[in-house]
Amino acid sequence: MLATHPTSSGKRKLWVPEKLAEFRTRLQALPPIEARRSLTQTEMIRALNKDIEALRKRGYGPSDICKALAELGFSISPNALAKITSGKRGKKAATKAGEAGPTKPGAAAPSA
Repeated sequence: MLATHPTSSGKRKLWVPEKLAEFRTRLQALPPIEARRSLTQTEMIRALNKDIEALRKRGYGPSDICKALAELGFSISPNALAKITSGKRGKKAATKAGEAGPTKPGAAAPSA
């Protein structure tokens, strides 16, 4: 129950102590909020990858998919779409993979 008590600056709210447990329970029951940061175009397309793959299975080609994405506000070429949806990460990933060791059969391993 809510009780009010007058003060010199007006009224302030006072609650009976029994409400504390109820308030704690209600606050603890609130669901977590996911991070609300904005996603980049690449992150959005990766998140839509299953939907894009479904379009491919229905006969849509890369240009058709890019046109459909353009209607949603994306600006992407078929080549860029292929790179993003295939999981390739570009030059940086290729460079790091090359640093890990030889990729050609018979190539010498880098010395430590």
